[in-house]
Amino acid sequence: MMASSTTCCNVVHIPPYPMRHCCPFPDAPALYTQFLRHRQSSSWVLRVESRRLHRSCISRAAQATAFVSATSASLGSGVSFLFAASTLYCVPLYALMLFWPRRRVTVSVMHSNWIFVPLSIMYATLLLQSWTPDTVQLIMPGSLQAGLAGKFSPQFFPKLVGIQLLFSKTITAASLWVHLLSINLFAARTAYIQGLHDQVTSWHSVLLSMVFGPLGLLSHLATQGICASRRRQQPGYAT
Repeated sequence: MMASSTTCCNVVHIPPYPMRHCCPFPDAPALYTQFLRHRQSSSWVLRVESRRLHRSCISRAAQATAFVSATSASLGSGVSFLFAASTLYCVPLYALMLFWPRRRVTVSVMHSNWIFVPLSIMYATLLLQSWTPDTVQLIMPGSLQAGLAGKFSPQFFPKLVGIQLLFSKTITAASLWVHLLSINLFAARTAYIQGLHDQVTSWHSVLLSMVFGPLGLLSHLATQGICASRRRQQPGYAT
């Protein structure tokens, strides 16, 4: 009994320690808390940066859209200006030939080739702005090798579908309009000058040329033929 009691008395009682002294990494809770805070702050920074990048992309896209719109608007306004300017330029010239055909100023102006220079400049400007690498391909599609293959295979022949597609653009249609104005003015001027020299009435031919171009020249040729026939029928006509 004494031995057992002695043994019991020799047992050392170990008092309980706090958990933080039992953990092999006493700073783990603080490190974990710091890690959580760092992850939260990092995710917040990433969200802020992503939002800032998103806003920057949206801003740049808006600026690019605004630039394209401004360029298109300025180009469209330039095309509209040239379209209106070319039309207004021809009005006083036709007015001189129709209402004051015998005036000295009309004869002097219409005998000058410089009246076609402004229309030529406007046409060249519109043509250069409307020119694209596929312009020739649209007007005259075809292959040079296929054309030289041996058989008769006409290449680069204009196609109506390509011409229709080409002139569906605003700037190309404007250049076509200036082109037509130049041709019509040339036809009207030809009828007017020949009418003065041959003493043939030409106002109706000038009026037709203003709108229909070649029909004005056809009218002038018919008028010349009728007047020449009547002169031959007159007595005393010298051949």
